[in-house]
Amino acid sequence: MSTTSHKTLALAYLFLGLLLFEGCHHSPQTWMTTPPQNATAPLPYDVVTDNTNSMGVTLNPKWGLQAAPSKNVGDAPPCRGTPYDSGCTHQPVVKDPAILPMLAICSLGATNPDFIGHADWSVAEYRGAIGWENYAADLDYNFRLVTDKLIGTTPENLESIEMEMDSRELFDNLGDNRDWWWEKFALTADTMNFQELDRQIHPSNPAKLACGTAIGIFNLDCEHGCRSEVHPLYTVAVQLEENPKSNDWAVFVRNWGNGGSCASYDDQLQLQDISLLLPVDAPAAPVKVAVQEFVGTGGVGCPTTSYDSSRKGEVLRFALPPPERHGMAVMKVHMEWPDGAKTMSCPDVNVQTQQARIAAEAAKPPEKTNSEARLRSLMQAVGLEQNPPQMRPLMMQPTEKKLLNVVADCSTEAGKPQQQRAAAVHRAPLTVDTVTQKNNQKLVQRICEKYASTNTPLPPDLSKACDWIKQHWIKQHP
Repeated sequence: MSTTSHKTLALAYLFLGLLLFEGCHHSPQTWMTTPPQNATAPLPYDVVTDNTNSMGVTLNPKWGLQAAPSKNVGDAPPCRGTPYDSGCTHQPVVKDPAILPMLAICSLGATNPDFIGHADWSVAEYRGAIGWENYAADLDYNFRLVTDKLIGTTPENLESIEMEMDSRELFDNLGDNRDWWWEKFALTADTMNFQELDRQIHPSNPAKLACGTAIGIFNLDCEHGCRSEVHPLYTVAVQLEENPKSNDWAVFVRNWGNGGSCASYDDQLQLQDISLLLPVDAPAAPVKVAVQEFVGTGGVGCPTTSYDSSRKGEVLRFALPPPERHGMAVMKVHMEWPDGAKTMSCPDVNVQTQQARIAAEAAKPPEKTNSEARLRSLMQAVGLEQNPPQMRPLMMQPTEKKLLNVVADCSTEAGKPQQQRAAAVHRAPLTVDTVTQKNNQKLVQRICEKYASTNTPLPPDLSKACDWIKQHWIKQHP
């Protein structure tokens, strides 16, 4: 059989996995900003929208039961395991399934083995306290978000919402500016020095989580229980320094991303004109705004900036290419405010308390936590330590280096803000993110080879994954 035929066969298996697990749910389309429709009498897992941002995205959504006085979503045990079913939500849910070979690993300890994957509700924006969670074995950057009154949480994650993005989608697009915030963040994450990451995320007060905002797909990760996530992230804005006279933010923006190793879709957001609000309540516009350390890909240029007195914050407006072009930008924003300004506030969360919770979670048996912990334990059993710089080349398809647009200061002529354009709305069916699936297969293949070379018996879940690799995976040579 030819190489082309092998590749076609491999892709066919990817799509077959989707057909098997998509079931009778509606055919999913690329994402729009329209929030789910509020129900007159919300079911426990209806997303309830009290407010939207300037793009129409649901802002700080809560679950139906959380909308009732003195209630928490933890009071709805009948919905555990199947919160996406008609008895628990009126709203259409996109089921984004795990597919082989990762499905075998994602299935371990599943609450509901009939569906392993992400149940996606909508694009959402959350504002709250943001900190570091962990660097997952599938190379996802995991952040934690603590919301006001813990809105959006579930019985499986009553303390915080996890926010995730694939580090491989960011790392190779940062250029080589080791003193810039995002480059330092990525390099520090590679060292697995998570205490240093906490200090970097909130240098003005490392003992507390930083305030910030995030936009992404609000979903329930149902590969073990159903815990709420924002995954993938489309935007992140972290307030590094609260001082109104020197108010600094780290900002990331894009309109695409994947849902990780226990999902399969390329989650494209059909929006090119993105407005990101940095919340500051001020009597007037900032005295100074400087967009610094800017790096863009796919033709993304510097944002325009303006103060929105009605929504109380500085607005960064970006013109992005269509999501299939995978454009993104990272930057640092420095603002100086007039007297009387109040920078963003959020829940007061102690970093050490969060670190203790994360350590307690990590100490649980893998089958009692999630697939990321299971994947890590499988690797450690044969001496494969999580080393991102070594793992990334094994897990990434060789691609042409994207053209980087590096601008030190967007206020200069070279970094003049771009001409804005209207948002493009051309919805299409969601498709499998084939690059990510191939990366996942390469990781599983590496683990299987290590078990074989060390004559280590295969656990049942890994045995199933390795059998799939033997039958369907064709090695790709750069």
